[in-house]
Order: sequence, then structure tokens, then C-alpha cells
Amino acid sequence: MTRKCSTIASDASQWVGCNLCGVSLSVLLALTCLAVPPTALETVLIDGVPYLRNPEQPEEGTRVVQLEELWRAGGDDDEVFFGVIREVVSDDVGRLYLLDQQLTQVWVYAPDGEFLRTLSRQGEGPGEVNRPGDCFLLPAGGLGVLDRSPGKVTRVDLQGTPMSSLHIRRQGETGSGSMQVRSGLWRGGTLVLCGQERRQVDGQHLHIGFLSTFSEDGVEQQRLWHHDKQAWDFENRSFTEKYSYFVEDGRGWTIGPRGEVYVARERDRYAVHVYAADGTLMRVIEREFIPTQRSGKDKQRVAAGLTMTINGEVIQLDSDIMDTDPCLRQIHVDEQGQLWVWHARSLENQPEGIFASCDLFAADGRYLAQVQLAVEADPHQDRLIPLSGGRFVLLRGIIDAMDAMWGGSSKDESVADIVPLEVICLRADLSW
Repeated sequence: MTRKCSTIASDASQWVGCNLCGVSLSVLLALTCLAVPPTALETVLIDGVPYLRNPEQPEEGTRVVQLEELWRAGGDDDEVFFGVIREVVSDDVGRLYLLDQQLTQVWVYAPDGEFLRTLSRQGEGPGEVNRPGDCFLLPAGGLGVLDRSPGKVTRVDLQGTPMSSLHIRRQGETGSGSMQVRSGLWRGGTLVLCGQERRQVDGQHLHIGFLSTFSEDGVEQQRLWHHDKQAWDFENRSFTEKYSYFVEDGRGWTIGPRGEVYVARERDRYAVHVYAADGTLMRVIEREFIPTQRSGKDKQRVAAGLTMTINGEVIQLDSDIMDTDPCLRQIHVDEQGQLWVWHARSLENQPEGIFASCDLFAADGRYLAQVQLAVEADPHQDRLIPLSGGRFVLLRGIIDAMDAMWGGSSKDESVADIVPLEVICLRADLSW
């Protein structure tokens, strides 16, 4: 309020010593400040659901958080050679579990960085997987590794002994079912899986995206969100980007400490929908945000990667590309119920020494601060994964590692010249 009054006083300085209808300037300014309160959180009820509408600027401004290295593994100077680390999770005592999608196993590290063992491997037998898409800790103390198709959660205990697998299916389905799974998480008593199911409707084979809660035996309980638009039209060899957005890769949804599910379900809106495990929409957390505009070159770059292969011939698809980037990149909820949001500009044009900026919301939905994460890293090559207890894992060189797995490189260099993937465990002091 002080800032607004100062601005008005400056604009009205030429009026000093004048009265308006008998009202002094000081009184007029005071009334003006009262009439235009500072921007703050607004709560609007829509169909009984509170929409928490935050302003563009956070309550407490910007916080710079220095990430300090605890240990590292992989890279040029380690005997361990990683393939492509798809996900990293931490247990209650601080051990890290790194899912290697390329090598089809999980690397286990102690809190101090000592390599302990590997879990699972490629195959069809107990405790083995073929196409791992994600991993997460189970309430009984084991680890679940998602095998994408047919949807299955392969379970092992933390020493590597196989446990019974969960075959993912809709209610009433038997056998392997029609569901493919891409990401999953178990937290606060809630098991959520995200993926696609195959359906035939009016002679068409459709892929329906789903985000659902599941029972402990793998049966779908409550569908929280779904996606039934078809972005790919193989008959007409076309792609429509506005129909392609969904949260199935696991970064656009998460679970809070009490089992509530957070979903960035809309591509072009800064909004996080929060659901109870029974499917009830509890609240929607929003903030003012202008989507990032794409240049013509940006759109061409997206379109260039859209191809299909028919009889060995690579065919460029006719594509309809959006003018803006998706608003939200990733969400995370910490042990205090605070929501961390990485948005479209979190990695772009950051100050020197800052890898990424993310938005921090209090457990009640207020936009508290912009948090700048300070660590030496390349936003075009590396990925930062938030964990519990103020820890993060930096996957240095993950983009080149992924390109190498698929037989190419994001740089103009041979695959042999690419620096091996490095895993760096970091710690941040979040006791603000």
C-alpha cells in the first residue's frame, strides 16, 4: 500500500496546496489507497469448489537457494556407467533408487553415495521387466517398477527378492487387461497410475489417456482425469498438437503427503487441480501467467520431429503446431504440503548461476515465493529432480544420453564423443 500511495503522490505533486470540493489532498490520497488494495489471493467458489487465484507476484518475493553437492556417481571418473536414468526416488533413510531405462535395472545408493546393489533386470521372470517406465516405493517396504505394456507393476523387496506383480486392469477385466502404464506413485495411502487404455469405438482403435487411483491388487478404482482426443491421425498422416497434451509422463502430476492428487491437467492455463483419493475435486490453485509465445523457428523445430516410417520410408507428418508452449513443466509437493511448480519460463533466461526458477505455494494455496535454484548446470542438457528432505538429484547430460539411446545426438558430434551421464546428489537449506 505504501508503494501505491507514493506513486499516486508523485503523479499528483502538481496539486499540492489545492483542495477538491473541500477535501484536502492528503485525505483524497488516503481514500484512493483504501479503494485500490494491493493485489492478493482471491478465492472464488465455482460449483462449491474453491479456486485460489493468486496474483502474478509472490507474497515474499524471490528466494535464492544454493544447492550443495553431497556426492556424485557416473561420468568419466567412475567405474559405474549409467544408461538413461528415467526416475529417482528416495526412501525414509535416504537411500536413492535410480531407474535405468536403457539398462533395465534400478541402481541403489546409500545416503553417503556408496553404491549398494542393483534391483530387477530385463526379462519375463519374477522381479524382471522389459520396458520400464517408472518406479516408486511401496508401503510394505518394496519397490515397484512399471512395465508399460501390458500394464504391470513388477515388485521386488529392497534386497532384490522378487515379490508378486500387480497386473493393471479395469474393474471386471481379467488377464493382462488393455491398459498401458507410463508413470506411478504410492504416497499417503493412495496408489495412482497414469497411462493409456486401448478401446475400439465405431470401428476405430482409440487410445484413451487415464490418471486413476488403483487398489493394492491393481484394479482401477477412481478415474481422476482422462484424455480422449486423438492427436495422431495415421490414416491422414497428420498430427494436431492441441490434442496431444496429457500428464502421463509423470511430471505433470504428483501426490501430497496425505494422499491428495495434484494434477496440471490443462496445457494453456496455470492451474493445478487437487483431488481427494475418491475423485472429489478439493480445490484449484491458480496464478496469473502469460503463456510463452513460440517463434516461427520454434514451431518448425517441433514439427521437424514429427515423422512416421512406412515400409522403411520416413514420412513427414502434416502438423498443426500451437503458438505457445505448455504453461507448466513439472510439479512437486514436499513433506510440509508445499507445492513447487516449474513453468514454461523456469529454465529460460535465468540470472547467472541460477539453473531454474520455480514457484512455491504454501499448503493453503498462497503463492509464497519465487525460488531460484543455484547450481552449475545446463538447462538444455541436464534435469533436476526434487526429492524429500531438501535433496535434489541433477542428471548431468541426460539429454545426450537419451539421444544416444535412440541412435543420435542433440549436438553435432558422434555418439562416441558424448560425455557419460553423471548423477549428482545435492542438498538445499530450506529452513527459511
